[in-house]
Amino acid sequence: MTVVDPYLLVFFNWGKGLNFNMEGNYPHYSAFSQSIADHPSVIKAMHR
Repeated sequence: MTVVDPYLLVFFNWGKGLNFNMEGNYPHYSAFSQSIADHPSVIKAMHR
């Protein structure tokens, strides 16, 4: 994981928040974003 990876998650979540079909249009980005969201440090930072 690099410092850029969680930042990419922010853009992914913004797209979802703007009702873009992120999963349908960007399946690889969606899978990557899910793997970042499941990372223990991200979970701890997001308090999920």
